Amino acid sequence: MSTARTMKGPRPFVVLGSQRSGSTMLCYALDSHPDIYCDRTEPTHRFHPLRKFGVPDVDTVRLTLTMRGYQASGGKIMDNQLLLLPGISEVLLEYRVRVIRLTRNKVRQAISILVDGAAKAAHQHVPKATFGRVPPHTVALSPDAVVKQCRDFA
Repeated sequence: MSTARTMKGPRPFVVLGSQRSGSTMLCYALDSHPDIYCDRTEPTHRFHPLRKFGVPDVDTVRLTLTMRGYQASGGKIMDNQLLLLPGISEVLLEYRVRVIRLTRNKVRQAISILVDGAAKAAHQHVPKATFGRVPPHTVALSPDAVVKQCRDFA
């Protein structure tokens, strides 16, 4: 019986999530395990460390999936990035990536996106990835805006 350490490389995975679905928290939890590497920054994010070296997004995904010295290696990709990143589907198929899919209730997601937008417009700080308590922001939403946002997801 062979162990994962004797395999040619790490078992690749990807956390596929939608906005505000808990993908960052899951990546933090996975990355805290000593035998798992999980890149918490999406490859298209403007602050990804490899961006300053001019590494293309698809190559960033390749590097993330093949990080040596770990039993499993992967990272986070958001739903919309599957459409925005040319060649990403081919890379995921090439490495036979296991997918951890996170979804969120569409109504809650629509409300969350609208509240974030309204808070930003009011110049309020809205933390994106936090595990502590978030101070409540009072934001008025019209029912029509929530319905429109839900339809935009369809």
